Amino acid sequence: MLHWSNGDNAARWPDYQAAASATLDEIASAVRRLSADTATILHEAARAEVQVGKAAS
Repeated sequence: MLHWSNGDNAARWPDYQAAASATLDEIASAVRRLSADTATILHEAARAEVQVGKAAS
């Protein structure tokens, strides 16, 4: 059984902080990719709608 003390946690804090920072960086990168993909999809959908409207005229 492991017993953790405040000293152990304090000593590992830089590791925890680095892991949390890396995770947040990955999340931010994924959000940027999704935002860019969404913008592209919406732009293409708008163009397709215009083309359908022109064809119906």
